[in-house]
Amino acid sequence: MIHSTGGWVSDGIVIHNYLRTLPVELVTYNSGAVSSIAVLVYLAGRRRVVNGSATFMIHKSTLTFPAPTTAEQIQKSIRALKIEDRRSEDILRQHINLPPKRWQVHKRGDLILTAQESVQFGLAHTVGDFAPPAGSKLFTV
Repeated sequence: MIHSTGGWVSDGIVIHNYLRTLPVELVTYNSGAVSSIAVLVYLAGRRRVVNGSATFMIHKSTLTFPAPTTAEQIQKSIRALKIEDRRSEDILRQHINLPPKRWQVHKRGDLILTAQESVQFGLAHTVGDFAPPAGSKLFTV
Protein backbone atom coordinates (compact mmCIF):
# COMPACT_ATOMS: atom_id res chain seq x y z
CA MET A 1 0.00 0.00 0.00
CA ILE A 2 1.53 3.27 -1.09
CA HIS A 3 0.51 6.77 -0.11
CA SER A 4 3.29 9.27 -0.82
CA THR A 5 3.98 12.78 -2.05
CA GLY A 6 7.26 11.58 -3.53
CA GLY A 7 10.90 12.31 -2.85
CA TRP A 8 14.24 12.15 -4.62
CA VAL A 9 14.30 10.80 -8.19
CA SER A 10 17.32 8.55 -7.64
CA ASP A 11 15.77 7.01 -4.52
CA GLY A 12 12.52 6.28 -6.36
CA ILE A 13 14.32 4.68 -9.29
CA VAL A 14 16.40 2.48 -6.97
CA ILE A 15 13.27 1.33 -5.12
CA HIS A 16 11.47 0.71 -8.43
CA ASN A 17 14.36 -1.35 -9.78
CA TYR A 18 14.66 -3.35 -6.57
CA LEU A 19 10.96 -4.11 -6.13
CA ARG A 20 10.28 -5.06 -9.75
CA THR A 21 12.96 -7.77 -9.64
CA LEU A 22 11.85 -9.46 -6.42
CA PRO A 23 11.01 -13.13 -6.95
CA VAL A 24 7.46 -12.66 -5.59
CA GLU A 25 4.21 -11.42 -7.04
CA LEU A 26 4.32 -7.87 -5.75
CA VAL A 27 0.93 -6.14 -5.63
CA THR A 28 1.02 -2.39 -5.16
CA TYR A 29 -2.00 -0.42 -3.94
CA ASN A 30 -2.72 3.30 -4.19
CA SER A 31 -5.09 3.90 -1.33
CA GLY A 32 -5.16 7.71 -1.45
CA ALA A 33 -2.56 9.59 -3.44
CA VAL A 34 0.66 8.54 -5.13
CA SER A 35 2.61 11.50 -6.42
CA SER A 36 5.85 12.43 -8.08
CA ILE A 37 8.61 9.79 -7.93
CA ALA A 38 6.38 7.52 -5.80
CA VAL A 39 4.51 6.75 -9.05
CA LEU A 40 7.59 4.84 -10.24
CA VAL A 41 7.67 2.88 -6.97
CA TYR A 42 3.98 2.03 -7.52
CA LEU A 43 4.77 0.88 -11.07
CA ALA A 44 7.09 -1.81 -9.67
CA GLY A 45 4.03 -3.88 -8.80
CA ARG A 46 3.30 -6.81 -11.07
CA ARG A 47 -0.32 -6.17 -10.22
CA ARG A 48 -1.38 -2.62 -9.46
CA VAL A 49 -4.61 -1.70 -7.69
CA VAL A 50 -5.99 1.79 -7.11
CA ASN A 51 -8.76 2.83 -4.73
CA GLY A 52 -11.69 4.39 -6.56
CA SER A 53 -11.14 7.76 -4.87
CA ALA A 54 -7.33 7.81 -5.20
CA THR A 55 -5.26 9.96 -7.55
CA PHE A 56 -1.83 10.02 -9.15
CA MET A 57 0.27 13.10 -9.84
CA ILE A 58 3.18 13.02 -12.28
CA HIS A 59 5.48 15.96 -13.00
CA LYS A 60 8.94 16.86 -14.21
CA SER A 61 11.88 17.01 -11.81
CA THR A 62 12.28 20.19 -9.80
CA LEU A 63 15.09 21.87 -7.90
CA THR A 64 15.16 24.62 -5.32
CA PHE A 65 18.32 26.61 -4.84
CA PRO A 66 18.77 27.21 -1.10
CA ALA A 67 21.58 29.74 -1.51
CA PRO A 68 23.02 32.18 -4.02
CA THR A 69 23.94 30.24 -7.15
CA THR A 70 26.31 30.86 -10.05
CA ALA A 71 25.44 30.50 -13.74
CA GLU A 72 27.76 27.49 -13.95
CA GLN A 73 25.96 25.78 -11.05
CA ILE A 74 22.60 26.48 -12.69
CA GLN A 75 23.81 24.99 -16.00
CA LYS A 76 24.99 21.84 -14.20
CA SER A 77 21.66 21.63 -12.40
CA ILE A 78 19.74 21.97 -15.68
CA ARG A 79 21.73 19.09 -17.16
CA ALA A 80 21.10 16.96 -14.06
CA LEU A 81 17.35 17.71 -14.15
CA LYS A 82 17.16 16.73 -17.83
CA ILE A 83 18.88 13.42 -17.06
CA GLU A 84 16.49 12.74 -14.16
CA ASP A 85 13.50 13.58 -16.36
CA ARG A 86 14.69 11.19 -19.08
CA ARG A 87 15.24 8.36 -16.60
CA SER A 88 11.81 8.83 -15.05
CA GLU A 89 9.97 9.24 -18.34
CA ASP A 90 11.62 6.11 -19.79
CA ILE A 91 10.12 4.07 -16.93
CA LEU A 92 6.74 5.81 -17.23
CA ARG A 93 6.54 5.10 -20.97
CA GLN A 94 7.33 1.41 -20.38
CA HIS A 95 4.15 1.11 -18.32
CA ILE A 96 1.63 3.73 -19.32
CA ASN A 97 0.03 4.73 -22.58
CA LEU A 98 -0.96 8.37 -22.30
CA PRO A 99 -2.50 10.21 -25.23
CA PRO A 100 -0.24 12.94 -26.70
CA LYS A 101 -2.31 15.71 -25.08
CA ARG A 102 -1.68 14.23 -21.63
CA TRP A 103 2.08 13.97 -22.31
CA GLN A 104 1.94 17.68 -23.18
CA VAL A 105 0.32 18.43 -19.80
CA HIS A 106 3.09 16.43 -18.14
CA LYS A 107 5.69 18.41 -20.08
CA ARG A 108 4.33 21.74 -18.80
CA GLY A 109 3.26 20.93 -15.25
CA ASP A 110 1.46 18.55 -12.93
CA LEU A 111 -0.49 15.74 -14.60
CA ILE A 112 -3.18 14.44 -12.26
CA LEU A 113 -4.96 11.18 -13.03
CA THR A 114 -8.06 9.76 -11.39
CA ALA A 115 -8.33 6.10 -10.51
CA GLN A 116 -10.41 5.43 -13.62
CA GLU A 117 -7.94 7.28 -15.86
CA SER A 118 -5.02 5.39 -14.34
CA VAL A 119 -6.63 2.10 -15.37
CA GLN A 120 -7.53 3.47 -18.81
CA PHE A 121 -3.90 4.47 -19.44
CA GLY A 122 -2.30 1.34 -17.92
CA LEU A 123 -0.85 2.90 -14.79
CA ALA A 124 -3.10 0.71 -12.63
CA HIS A 125 -4.59 -2.64 -13.58
CA THR A 126 -7.81 -2.43 -11.60
CA VAL A 127 -9.83 -0.30 -9.21
CA GLY A 128 -10.19 -1.83 -5.75
CA ASP A 129 -9.41 -1.57 -2.07
CA PHE A 130 -6.32 -2.62 -0.16
CA ALA A 131 -7.27 -6.23 0.45
CA PRO A 132 -4.38 -8.66 0.67
CA PRO A 133 -5.46 -12.31 0.79
CA ALA A 134 -5.99 -13.72 4.29
CA GLY A 135 -2.75 -15.08 5.71
CA SER A 136 -0.55 -12.91 3.47
CA LYS A 137 2.66 -11.56 4.91
CA LEU A 138 2.75 -7.78 4.92
CA PHE A 139 6.01 -5.85 4.96
CA THR A 140 6.66 -2.22 5.72
CA VAL A 141 9.39 -0.53 3.72
